Amino acid sequence: GGVPLPLPVYNVYVMATVKADATANSTPKQQDAGESHEATTDKDEMEGSKSGSEAEPCSDPNIDDSDSMDTGTHSQTDQIMAEGGTGQTGLNADQTMAEEETDQAGLNAAGGSTSTAEGGTGRPSAGYRGDNSSSSGDESWGRPWKEEPKAGGRSHDESWGRPWKEEPKAGGRSHDQKKAKKKIRIPKPSSRWWSSSDTAEYRQGYPRKRDNPRLNVNYEFYMNKKQSFPQGDYIDKIHKEWWGDYHFLEGHHGYIQWLFPIRESGMNFYSQELQLHEIEKICKNPEAHGRVLKSYEMMLDFYGMRLKDSKTGEIERAENWKNRFQHLNRSMHNYLRITRILKCLGEFQYEHLKAPFVKFVLWEAIVEGTLTRTLESCMNYWLEVIRSDEKRAELRKWAEQLAEGSDSEAS
Repeated sequence: GGVPLPLPVYNVYVMATVKADATANSTPKQQDAGESHEATTDKDEMEGSKSGSEAEPCSDPNIDDSDSMDTGTHSQTDQIMAEGGTGQTGLNADQTMAEEETDQAGLNAAGGSTSTAEGGTGRPSAGYRGDNSSSSGDESWGRPWKEEPKAGGRSHDESWGRPWKEEPKAGGRSHDQKKAKKKIRIPKPSSRWWSSSDTAEYRQGYPRKRDNPRLNVNYEFYMNKKQSFPQGDYIDKIHKEWWGDYHFLEGHHGYIQWLFPIRESGMNFYSQELQLHEIEKICKNPEAHGRVLKSYEMMLDFYGMRLKDSKTGEIERAENWKNRFQHLNRSMHNYLRITRILKCLGEFQYEHLKAPFVKFVLWEAIVEGTLTRTLESCMNYWLEVIRSDEKRAELRKWAEQLAEGSDSEAS
């Protein structure tokens, strides 16, 4: 009732069954005589499996009469045994083995076992991926990009080519140099009415604002008599303990309105708009006036810059300029802070510090390519808070010349 077995498997099964019956029915005399299993003749095997009834005479000429019974006949079981066990029915032993190898090869294709022709024992072949002792997947499946280049040939990278890794040609520039020298576009004067009106109102001195003599918060703070709020401190302590604490200066959003008060309201409602009488008193006090300059130097350090000369306003890179420039390039809320800082400097008689700052940023953005994202704010806000019309026009023209020189180098 089971699944029919293939012919070679069936022959092997019958042969094993008949041999087992023959061994069980062999006489003790034969075993005592020392006859081995290999020496047992087909006659003895056929005697052990002989039926009680007479069988038809064997007409196969390939069967030797000496291997037959005395009666010269074979039973049907003997015929099957002879065909499968001795291979004497027209199929020699080599043909039988070839059929078994063919079936075994089919099993190998389905299950990955080794055929007898390969000398295996049913285990996966050498190229089979499930065999831990076989070659790796790269070796069996083949990965040309991991192979060593042939003699006189080229590697995978050389064949496909990677221009960004190639050396620049004689007199040319590398891929990175071309990328760094991309064309710079100078932003046009802002058409947004609030930016132009804001900077224009500042340059005109806020003509619609009036002084309130009862307000003195900013003066008291710069006289080191009042703390900033919230999470603030006295001005001298801020200069001493907050200088260089970049994480704190970046995350704290309430101190900038105290350090750089202007005649506009800010986001910190604890702070106060700068009054005209406060400006006058702070400028007359050398100690308070010097604190304003020190606040500017602290923020320059935060941005990766250093005030080289306080009289000319010349600025240079600080030692940590790379990290700080990268931060300034992506921290755009600091652009609003810089606008407030420059406005404050102009209120406290530090107008001469603005143009050198703007010039430094323009050079870094256009020529060096380090502060490219600050260019729009620099042209539309920071340059526009310079009160001198001539100075603003001069800086605009200078920026355009830098951009044209950068374009000619990039092309």
